[in-house]
Amino acid sequence: LPQGAGDDPRPRAYDDGFTARQAGKALEDNPFRADTSDHLAWEAGWSEAREQIVPAPRA
Repeated sequence: LPQGAGDDPRPRAYDDGFTARQAGKALEDNPFRADTSDHLAWEAGWSEAREQIVPAPRA
């Protein structure tokens, strides 16, 4: 997992999102209710994993 995971206020949800992306899960597979901090943390972890697997194009 990335070093940044420790900076997230919801590390477990962040880590779950990160590993979900690595396992091929879609962003829509987020198990948390949309209006919660866990939902946002899971999404942040998922997005971080996506960026590490497929780097964003350089400007």
